[in-house]
Amino acid sequence: MKTFLTQLPVRFGDVDLARIMYFPHIINYVHIAMEEFVQEALGVSYYQLINDQGIGFPHVKLDTDFKQGLPYGTHIQAEVGVVKIGNTSIVLRFRFYRNYVSPETLAVESVNTLVCVQLKDFTKMRVPDEIREKFSQYITAA
Repeated sequence: MKTFLTQLPVRFGDVDLARIMYFPHIINYVHIAMEEFVQEALGVSYYQLINDQGIGFPHVKLDTDFKQGLPYGTHIQAEVGVVKIGNTSIVLRFRFYRNYVSPETLAVESVNTLVCVQLKDFTKMRVPDEIREKFSQYITAA
């Protein structure tokens, strides 16, 4: 199975007075990592998926565990894996590491459910076979 990793910098505007990333901003970084993952896995940007194909994957459930802070200047190593592909949903696991990947540097783990929708009327749809096949290459343990 493939592993997806991308690097994201902790930006000045995303930290609070404690000089660590303000926790609501983590969800934005989760979405950025998801967009990067889609680009690699599908070979098209999330924008193209939305705009050209009319398919979206809104997050409907977020389970996030904060293990340590992410200070300004940190380079997050973001790892994205597919936990499960259902009929109309996909469960992704996001792990954010401080500067390098190791158990000691794991800062955030978020397991999120995304539902596949047709954007023209925002109704659930079956995950298309091509997406299912390409995301399956990134299956990981929960």
